[in-house]
Amino acid sequence: MGFSVGGEIDETRLRDRIMDEAKKAFKPEFLNRLTDIVMFNSLSKESLQVIVDLELAKLQTRLKEQRIKLTVSDEAKAFLIEKGYDEKLGARPLRRAVEKYLEDNLAESLLAGSIKKGKAIKVLMHEDEESDANASITRSFSGGIAWVGRRAENCLVFRDGIATASIEACGYIRDMAVIDSDGTLFLGYDDDAGTTALLRLDPDGSLTDLEAPMYRLAWDDTTRVLYAVDDGATQVQALTSDGGPVFSLDFDDPVVDLAVLEREAKLAVLTVSGAEGLVHIFDQYTGEKLVDLDAGSSAHTLAASLDGDTMAWAQSDRLIISTVDWDELLAGEDTGD
Repeated sequence: MGFSVGGEIDETRLRDRIMDEAKKAFKPEFLNRLTDIVMFNSLSKESLQVIVDLELAKLQTRLKEQRIKLTVSDEAKAFLIEKGYDEKLGARPLRRAVEKYLEDNLAESLLAGSIKKGKAIKVLMHEDEESDANASITRSFSGGIAWVGRRAENCLVFRDGIATASIEACGYIRDMAVIDSDGTLFLGYDDDAGTTALLRLDPDGSLTDLEAPMYRLAWDDTTRVLYAVDDGATQVQALTSDGGPVFSLDFDDPVVDLAVLEREAKLAVLTVSGAEGLVHIFDQYTGEKLVDLDAGSSAHTLAASLDGDTMAWAQSDRLIISTVDWDELLAGEDTGD
């Protein structure tokens, strides 16, 4: 039996209210068998502080197995509590906030190989209170960490906590790719009119419009090729770092996401037809299609490990992680996972 109570109320009065309602619903014979009434109060923000510490401790334990140390600042914890606090729903939204704002980004970075074993990760909040963390996309590279946040009508690009560029009239950053060797960033974004665009941000802070409407991006440091696709498009373009065309790949269905399997010299492209998804594997040097993998229903958000032996994609209710034996797969044999 539940009651929504606004503000604080005397416990004795609340027990009396519960008994009055119980008498309307149950017979005296049943009520006489009750031994006690247990009160469950709504969670306070102070209680959520303890819960977020417990959730982070679980994540820290999992990362410790990978020899990765995770530290979360008090300001970042306060942000998670703010996003996950709901007096009526309890702690469930907090768990989802930890997944959305922390675990998902860490999982993608681990699969991509941008977070290495034996490293330390510290989660901080930027001091600019006007920045919108919901618009942030983070990428690691050999020289540090870059991320994007919104302030007013501009998108700010940060490198290790320092704002290095501002994109005027920026609606929303859709994706980011990084040249690992020097930290050059490629940014796919929407402008105020909803038109997608592709920018290159050089280490010196200069911005170049590559004049290519793009939504999803993936950079391969070995072949020095940027793979890009526009929202809802059926063609993936392979571009040089200056935006020049290398080749293109055409599909029958819209492309949802793509990922580079760098050490295997392969490109994975996720397309969806209706509710069914396919992961197409291509040779990066020739553009030849090698094999298709069934991604199941409602597939989205493709990622791959740097060594290319693990791929992952999300479905509506679960995450699929697949280890790949390329020799067996390309020979048409069952890879076992």
